[in-house]
Amino acid sequence: YLLGSYTFSKSIDDGSYTTSDGGGPQDARNWRAERGVSDFDRRHRLVVSGIVQLPAAVQVSAIGDFRSSLRFNPTASFGDLNNDGYVNDLPTGVLPGSGCRDLDLDAVNAARTARNLTAVTQVDCPGFANVDVRLSKFFQFGGQRIELIAQLFNVFNRANFNVPNANVSAGNDAT
Repeated sequence: YLLGSYTFSKSIDDGSYTTSDGGGPQDARNWRAERGVSDFDRRHRLVVSGIVQLPAAVQVSAIGDFRSSLRFNPTASFGDLNNDGYVNDLPTGVLPGSGCRDLDLDAVNAARTARNLTAVTQVDCPGFANVDVRLSKFFQFGGQRIELIAQLFNVFNRANFNVPNANVSAGNDAT
């Protein structure tokens, strides 16, 4: 038997941006601009599973779970750039919720260069992948049926990391 499932989704809210950095909205005079993709939005997910009957009544089954990366909400410690009373404003061209999908590295680097920080050349946005395998065999003892099971989890020993540091003003200056 073989089973597969693909999910395409999109989650939108207006709360992820104001709570993830603990600092309030980017522009207190324009809450509508805060609406966007949620912190927990994961666009693609593929789950495949299968089971095979081997000789001697041995069964092998596996399940694979593969997901695209989570997005993140860029934050910054550049101060109150738009004079609305809230600090941690994003520099011009860096949009809330753009991390891992639409982050404009040119805008990030323009703000970083103006503050003598080194440029960011790439942002690694890890996806999720996991494969588990199970081996089982049934035995008859008198009138009882017993199943012996061996399971392996994360058989490819893949590390599934979280999203990167979201602070575009974080120091990585070589000096």
